[in-house]
Amino acid sequence: RIRAVDSAVAEFDVWPAYDCLIFGVREDDRLLMLSEGQWIEVQREFAASVDADVAAIDTIELDWPAAGDDEAERDYNARVVANDLSLGAFDRVDIRIPRQRTPIVACDVLGDRRLYHVKRRTLSGTLSHLFAQGRVSAEAFRWAPEVREQMRAHLGAAHPLSGSIPVDEPGQREFAIVFVVLAKNATQLPDDLPFFSKLNLV
Repeated sequence: RIRAVDSAVAEFDVWPAYDCLIFGVREDDRLLMLSEGQWIEVQREFAASVDADVAAIDTIELDWPAAGDDEAERDYNARVVANDLSLGAFDRVDIRIPRQRTPIVACDVLGDRRLYHVKRRTLSGTLSHLFAQGRVSAEAFRWAPEVREQMRAHLGAAHPLSGSIPVDEPGQREFAIVFVVLAKNATQLPDDLPFFSKLNLV
């Protein structure tokens, strides 16, 4: 059982550990998923369409250094930016959106017309969070001028990328969102992603 307690160590909720598991398995051309204690079968045509959409996403080779096995994302991002002064550091830089309580991360690294989101591959939920972060930040970057203004202010007027962040709303294809997954089996991505992560990516 999983037990939730408050600061006074009083239990206020309990649920089976089984309900916390997320698992997917392919068996005889069927995709079976365990989520929140329920087994479901993903419709074959739907699974195939998600796989096809993921396969159609462009992959690129970056000339960034390899990440160390135990290197934290924050340290890796700082090293990448230190090695290439044309990039901008935005890891853990809070960007505020009007009428929203929670700040967003615009990106981890800013390049020329590219917003890089970097995450070490650990769990399915970690990658799903990465893809959701990319979507939220892209929408905010495009539609909230305050986001672009704060990004320019963070870089400073002297940074070469500051002038590339538009004042007016950018077009849908002016900037690329790039997901950087630090993993030993990176060559097998994105095909090797768990199904729920693929779904979030699509």
